[in-house]
Amino acid sequence: MVAVVLGSVAGYSGGVVDVVVSRVMDVFFGFPMLVGMIVVLQTFDVRSVLSVSLVLTLFSWPVLTRIMRSSVLVTRNLDYVTAARELGAGPIRVLTRHVVPNSIMPVAVLTSLHIGSVITAEAALTFLGVGLRAPAIS
Repeated sequence: MVAVVLGSVAGYSGGVVDVVVSRVMDVFFGFPMLVGMIVVLQTFDVRSVLSVSLVLTLFSWPVLTRIMRSSVLVTRNLDYVTAARELGAGPIRVLTRHVVPNSIMPVAVLTSLHIGSVITAEAALTFLGVGLRAPAIS
């Protein structure tokens, strides 16, 4: 959800928003995913399902955001989006009614492919001792 919102806003609005979101994504791409997860999880005293899930989400959104952004960049210049803007639709309406529904398919496909790597990352974190603890089931 975070990736869809950030990618849509960055791709549709462009300018400063696009630059800021892109630089934040670049910062996350600069860290190895598993090492970053280990560092963040070491700061928590309690490692519940929620905290591990949040860390997995924290390090997996940039890829999906970049895909959503590129899909929105293609869709925002299509004729039906231009027609909606010319008919007086506001940017939020154009984004939610026309751009996002027609741009989300690559993110849906990549999300289904990404599930296996998230499961593997969680299992690796638990194996290394920084994932879920005894009462929780991995």
